[in-house]
Amino acid sequence: RVLRLLCGCDAVIRHGYERAAYLPVLDEIRLPWPASFASAQAHCAALLRALVHWSGHASRLDRDFGRCTGEAAWVFEELVAELGSILLMGHCGLTGAGMQGHAASSCLDAWLRMLRSDPSAIFAAARDASAAFAFIVAREMPQLAPLGSSRPFDRG
Repeated sequence: RVLRLLCGCDAVIRHGYERAAYLPVLDEIRLPWPASFASAQAHCAALLRALVHWSGHASRLDRDFGRCTGEAAWVFEELVAELGSILLMGHCGLTGAGMQGHAASSCLDAWLRMLRSDPSAIFAAARDASAAFAFIVAREMPQLAPLGSSRPFDRG
């Protein structure tokens, strides 16, 4: 299912980097080699998180951070990516997958500061994460039916 999401989105994904990142200027996702992750599920979780970042590009959802700029915008975007990836992981059945090397551990204090200063930020982040989830899932490639089936595609 993760592959169907990735292929449907047609995002540029490059492997061989030290850590997972989305570069908006190049509009590409960069990840370590799959073998460097603790499991295939951890690799998929990192891909999905990066795909949420990818969805915010100006040519797609054009995520606007309102009055947030600088570090505040980065902190907000990380929260959107975290929430969106959780939704995508659930959609793909990766509910037990751990997020290896992602920003949550380094962002937790920043998220708490942001939420203390603006408790409504969680609702805005959840809205943007939900929009990213819907955008990505709408592009999911259909599942191919078994050979010989009368129905070649199945959306399930």
